[in-house]
Amino acid sequence: MKLYLAPLAALLSITAQLGSASAEPDLITPAYLSLDGHDEGNGFRFDEALVVPGASNIANLTTARAHLHIGAGFQVFGVVGVTSLIAADDASDEPSGLHNLELGSYRQFHLGDNFSLATRASITLPTASRDGDGFTANAIGSLARINDAALVAPETAMGRLALSPRFRSGMLEVRGDLGADVAFEGGMLLRGGLAVAARGKRISLAAEVAGVTSGQDSLATAGLSMTAAINKVRPMVAVSTPISSDIAGEALIMSAGLSGSFR
Repeated sequence: MKLYLAPLAALLSITAQLGSASAEPDLITPAYLSLDGHDEGNGFRFDEALVVPGASNIANLTTARAHLHIGAGFQVFGVVGVTSLIAADDASDEPSGLHNLELGSYRQFHLGDNFSLATRASITLPTASRDGDGFTANAIGSLARINDAALVAPETAMGRLALSPRFRSGMLEVRGDLGADVAFEGGMLLRGGLAVAARGKRISLAAEVAGVTSGQDSLATAGLSMTAAINKVRPMVAVSTPISSDIAGEALIMSAGLSGSFR
């Protein structure tokens, strides 16, 4: 984790010049890399990531995810994704894995000037690929958003519940996630995440850690992200890596995303 502390300190210092506490309503909300999305109003988000495993015998892959949300106050949303292995010899023969479709809702409760709490509930439909190549692609690609590991579990429908507290003071934002993904046929995943962000008028910078556990096996990632504001859209770029002891640093994940609102 020491690898991320120095860059974060530098990013916080730079961003401190981009806004002020008195302009808080105009500060940019980060498009977090792994934490649940809680954008308000009608809008969309599209993410794509390139996962580069450290082992030379494992192919690189890309994973893409589309998120649509509508509503005022009480939001409903849908998420769908796909992962593709990048074939070394023939790009037209790239095996792909479809993710589970997720449908759900969330709501943000403002508990004062500085605190809010978001509640989120959803179900996943068992659409994830179960064949060898598609399953392998999904399993490795889940490193891009480790808190959404439930979306690549084959032949498994789940109920997902989460709470997300958030604290804001001027440019500082601290955000957490704590959730459980319960399979209807038995079994459960626990997931959590923590992020610290510096918000400016045009750019926000964030550092975050996220992880998931089944009780027997656990996996965690850490990353840095930057979100900008251009009219009604927010482009995001990020880099992350696993930090679990058995595979720490064994993959590099480079992500990009675009979110925005519409009427």
